[in-house]
Amino acid sequence: MRAVLASDVMSTPVVFVSLESTLQDVSKVMISRKVGSVLVSDGSQYVGIITKMDIVKIVSEGKNPKNTLAKNVMSSPLKTAMVSTPIMEIAKNMAREKIRRIVIKDNLGVVGVVSDKDVVGIAPEIIELITEHSKQVI
Repeated sequence: MRAVLASDVMSTPVVFVSLESTLQDVSKVMISRKVGSVLVSDGSQYVGIITKMDIVKIVSEGKNPKNTLAKNVMSSPLKTAMVSTPIMEIAKNMAREKIRRIVIKDNLGVVGVVSDKDVVGIAPEIIELITEHSKQVI
């Protein structure tokens, strides 16, 4: 039985905004691309991540999303894993780090994102595989 890898469940393509994007613009990108987070780029490098909850927090603090910049809100540095990392290892890292997303890389750079929803989404398949394997062992 082959382990489920980051590459099997990651979301692609990567959705990103620039450091100078306002949170209003970030929100528009999230809505149009139907994603819960975006990476923040500084030229060709991804340097941070912004989630829906980051935006909610800014609004709840009374800050204006029209003039709050991505670089002032993003979480950084990014937590990363390789495409070949088993999903169980990623899930453990997410729990230990208390994060909900991990950026996935290959030898050339960033290629996707794995979220807690991606991990939960494969849970039924993993349980089924374990059950099948247990029956074969008995």
